[in-house]
Order: sequence, then C-alpha cells, then structure tokens
Amino acid sequence: SEMMKKLIIVIMLLLIINLVNAAQVDKKIEQELSNKNEVEVIVYLKEPSYVGKGVNVELNKINTRKNSIQALQNDFKIKYDYGSLNGFSGKINKNALQKLKNDPNVKEVYLSQTRKIFLQDSLSLINATIVHSKIINNLNLTGKGQSICILDTGINYSHNDFGSCTSAGNGANCRVTLGYDYVNNDNNSYDDNGHGTHVSGIAAASGNITGVAPEANITMIKVCNSTGTCSDADIISGINWCNNNRTRFNINVISMSLGGGLYTNYCNDDPLAPSINMVVGNNITVTI
Repeated sequence: SEMMKKLIIVIMLLLIINLVNAAQVDKKIEQELSNKNEVEVIVYLKEPSYVGKGVNVELNKINTRKNSIQALQNDFKIKYDYGSLNGFSGKINKNALQKLKNDPNVKEVYLSQTRKIFLQDSLSLINATIVHSKIINNLNLTGKGQSICILDTGINYSHNDFGSCTSAGNGANCRVTLGYDYVNNDNNSYDDNGHGTHVSGIAAASGNITGVAPEANITMIKVCNSTGTCSDADIISGINWCNNNRTRFNINVISMSLGGGLYTNYCNDDPLAPSINMVVGNNITVTI
C-alpha cells in the first residue's frame, strides 16, 4: 500500500541519518579488545549544533564532554581532558566502547597508538647555513626571540650549547624555557634518552655545533619515555600545551622527530590530525 511505502522510506531515511551521524570508530580498537580487558583511546566530540558565540559555545563543549565522560561511568579511566580540542583520552573496556558508539555527541574514537623516535641530521641537507647570514627587515634569520616547541624525550638543559641552564628557564644565558613532562607528570622535562637533546641541538644549538636557528629558545615537552616510546594521548596533550602557551613563550614552531610509519596520501584520519590542524590554524608551523 501507499502507507507502507511511505513507512519504508521514513525508516530508510532514519537509518541513513543514523549512519551519517554515527561515531567513526577505529577498527583496531575492537581488535585490541578481543584479547585485552581495556585499551587506551582518544575521543573527539562533535561541534555544538546550535549557533552561538564565545563563552556559550565553550560552556556547551565543557558540559557535553562532562556528560559523555560521566556516561561511561566505571567502564572508563580518564587520562586527559583536551579542552579546546573538544576531546578526551583514557582507558576503555568493551562496555565503554558500546556507550561511545551510542553517544550522539561522539564524532571519532581512535586507538592511542605508539610512536617511536626518529632522527635525521639535516642542517646541511636543507642548506640552513646559507640563511644564517641573511638579513630580512633588519633581522638575522637565527630565531632570536622565538621559541621552538619540541616534543621528544626531554632535553639536557645544562648543556653549554643551550646556555648552561641551572634548570629550565633559569640561568643568565639560558635558552631552554619551562616546558612539561607528560611521562612523569611534572615540569622537569629532563632527557633520559638523549634523542631530545640531539634534536634540540639540530634545531637551536649554539656553541660546539650550530643549529638551524642558533638564537632560538627551546620549549621541551617530554612525551617519550627513556626507551623512545611515545603515546598518542601524551603527544596530543603536548601539542595542546604548546598551543595554550604560544603567547607566553612566543612559540611559532612545533617540531616532532617522531613517527609510526609513512603515509602515501593525506593523513587527516590520523588521531593526531585534529590537534595539528588546530595549531596550524593558530599560525604555528608544525614539522614532523
């Protein structure tokens, strides 16, 4: 009958709308939960549907995040609330995954992957030495007054080539500003691997070696442990930290010598993409 046809069309439209609005869930999460009780994930929420400005939008986001987190109850152990990124991370079990799938405010759920430290000596390869003597608008291209926010294993801030700091941010010629250590949850982002110090040297050393920007400051965010392993959840928090402190330290660049395999195409489906897109939108150059 005509009524039955209309009913079928309505049901089909509802199914299509639900499919369009359904959260995108990383297939690797269910694979991991098939042999583990819990896994670490990153959750991004949808932008508020109503039109609003400023404080009202932020309050709406905060309340939505709070509701989504509370709905997970004991099936979730929170690690980070990502604030301006409108997301959060932590450990979930199978029950929590189902709740996230059913939550209309959830946009994407990613498995928190593990990245590894990478390194490539680059000064001569990129011809950086040629620009050190260049003067543009009466300024040498040496990074003076700028900060490079580096996400890595930490930094040996007492090294002569960074101004022999007594601690981050302290010392007459110190060029290492106060950062954060997400591995140990403190302000002392000291290097217990060596990689972060090496990377910082390539970026901004001035002394025994000359870096790409030898007068720039280094803001070190420790997101990798002593073995050189770095979790996505920590990396996103580190990027967020650089963004929130960009005016305080005049941060114009974020550098990450990290990776987990190469992309052959655009990588906007990577869990790090929303945080990177956000800081690029705030005029911070990101190099990976």
